[in-house]
Amino acid sequence: MAVTKTMLKSLLRSRLCTNGRMTVPRHDLDKNLSFDISIDHKGAQLRSMLQSEKEDVRKFMLDNFYEDASVPKALRLKETSPKFEFLEDELNLMLDSPACLACIDSSTNKIVSAIINTVWQVDNDFDAFKVDGIEYLNLAADIAHEVTIDPLMRIVIWRDYQFQLIYHLLQAQAQKRGADYILYGGMGYVMPEYRGLGFAPLFWSIGAKWAQSNNSLFSFIGTYQHFSGQVHRTHPGKFLSLDFIPFDSLKFNPHKSNNDSVFKGIESGMNLMAVI
Repeated sequence: MAVTKTMLKSLLRSRLCTNGRMTVPRHDLDKNLSFDISIDHKGAQLRSMLQSEKEDVRKFMLDNFYEDASVPKALRLKETSPKFEFLEDELNLMLDSPACLACIDSSTNKIVSAIINTVWQVDNDFDAFKVDGIEYLNLAADIAHEVTIDPLMRIVIWRDYQFQLIYHLLQAQAQKRGADYILYGGMGYVMPEYRGLGFAPLFWSIGAKWAQSNNSLFSFIGTYQHFSGQVHRTHPGKFLSLDFIPFDSLKFNPHKSNNDSVFKGIESGMNLMAVI
């Protein structure tokens, strides 16, 4: 049965974030599920994040990814903390998983890139009906304005629905594939002076190989121009797009619903990709 816009909005209202905390689940994983990576690459070492590096990676992402990445920057997501705990939840969803990577410059011993990921179990009872990402997020914007007058809470609500959408799309694809796990490459940042050295394509190769070895779906999202072209150029025939949401299709402003969208003027969009 097709899900109408009214039905979808009702469902989203039933999954509303009401306390400023992330609603997307965290899964306890089999302790035998290993993600042990160490690769020397162009003067740096890309490896599994050490627990002793966790707070350094957190700071690196807060100082760089959340200041520069299209969606957190447009939302001004950092401003929701410390009033709400959502941002901490979002980071912990990734940093508490065994699947995070840090790239360390061999000469300076400084972090120059980090990719923080999470692993979800596939839930075959999850009702992964077909959804339109644009409609989903624009309904999220409507709901955020209907339930609160607090701009910061509206940001949290919209961001939580964005994660719910990602979770929904990945559960749907993983169910089709008969996978056991989902490796979601949630957030990555490479310092500008290290871009062009192939760290992102290297991570995509690592993720795809790990997924193949662990009956898993590997997925990641990109929001920068020419992202899809880079993926297909470096890994032809390996990945497909599960959904592409152009930024100019999104209508969300946490202050006034009839004001310009916070995404106005941002080129490209959100492209959620998965291994074929």
